[in-house]
Amino acid sequence: MKKNSYLVICLVFFSARLAAQDGVTSARWQAAKIITDGDYSEWVKPLNLYDAETGLLFTISNDSKNLYFCFTVKDGRKIRKLMKAGWELTLFSKEKNKKIDASIIFPAVPMISEPASGVSKDQGIVQNERPDFKNEIDLYKLNVQTIKAAGFVSANGDIPLLTTDKINIAIGPDSTQGIIFEMAIPFKELYPGNDVALKEELTLGVTVNALKRPAVDHESNGDAFNGGGRMGGGGRMGGMGGGRRGGGGNRNTTASTDRSQLFSKVSFKQKFRLTDK
Repeated sequence: MKKNSYLVICLVFFSARLAAQDGVTSARWQAAKIITDGDYSEWVKPLNLYDAETGLLFTISNDSKNLYFCFTVKDGRKIRKLMKAGWELTLFSKEKNKKIDASIIFPAVPMISEPASGVSKDQGIVQNERPDFKNEIDLYKLNVQTIKAAGFVSANGDIPLLTTDKINIAIGPDSTQGIIFEMAIPFKELYPGNDVALKEELTLGVTVNALKRPAVDHESNGDAFNGGGRMGGGGRMGGMGGGRRGGGGNRNTTASTDRSQLFSKVSFKQKFRLTDK
C-alpha cells in the first residue's frame, strides 16, 4: 500500500512538471537586483520551468521596471545545438492597446577550434574525453557580440549584448558544465510610454534551430558530437522531466533518439502574467 501511494505521489509531481507550460504561470517578483553578467547566483532557485525537448530550464521574473529571463541547459548535446544552430526568443501579447510582437535572435556559431595534439575535430567540435567547457563558452561569447532584435520600441536591429538602458543579455558557464543566458528587458522597450500595469499577460516562445545532419554517421565512434557524451551529464536533468528517458531501455536506442532530435527544429510556448509582488 505504501509503495502504491508513493507511485501516485511521484506521478502527480511528474505530471505537474510536464504540464507547467499548459497554463498561465505567474512571473516571480524580482526582489534581488539582477546583474546581467552570466552568473545566476542572485536568482531564486530552483528555476521553476522546464522544456524537455530543448533542455531549457528557466524562470521568468519582473520588478517595476524590467522583465527578466534566466535560461540554463545542462545537456551537452543540447548546449552545443543552441550554440551551433542558433535559437530565437519571442514575446507576444494581444492585450488591448498593448500589443507586443518582439523577438531576439541568437546567431548560429560554427565553434571551430584548434584540437589538442593527437585529438581530431568533427563538425567543428573537438573530440576530447573531457572537453574544456568554459573555453567553449568563452569562444561562443566571442562570436556572439551582437544579437538581432525586432519589435521593440527602440532596441532593434543588430544590438550589443550589454547596453546601459536597453536590452541586456549575458552568457556564461555555470559550475556544473551548463550554460547560462540572462536577459533584462526594460518595460519601456515593450510598452510605448512605459504604460505597464504589472498584470499583463504575455506569451514567451522559444525556437531552437536544427543542426545540419552530417554526411557520415558517427554513432559507432561513441557519439563524436559531444566528445563521448560526458559533457553536461548526457541529458540527465536531476530528475526534472527524467521520466521520459527512464527505465532499462536499450542504451544505443536512447542515444540514437537523442541524436535525431539534434537535427530537428524544436519549439515551445509559455504563457505568463506579470506580477506586482
